Amino acid sequence: MDARSSLSLSDQAYFDETLDSMICGTGQFCREELERLSSHYGVQEISVVNVTHDFEARIRSYRLLAAACDLDATGSQAAA
Repeated sequence: MDARSSLSLSDQAYFDETLDSMICGTGQFCREELERLSSHYGVQEISVVNVTHDFEARIRSYRLLAAACDLDATGSQAAA
């Protein structure tokens, strides 16, 4: 039995809704999804919130996404 099936129906619905609002995957996949959403909504800036319990894992995740987006530590385009 997986953890989801032990939830009430309303909690399962909330769980599913929450997952539907997340972008999870490799840095490249996340970049492509963020670019797609940015284009869809016509925005030039986005904010990323990483929901990771471990601080070091969270920092690593931000770094992987930054690298996939060709950003340096300041959030600027990295020099070519």
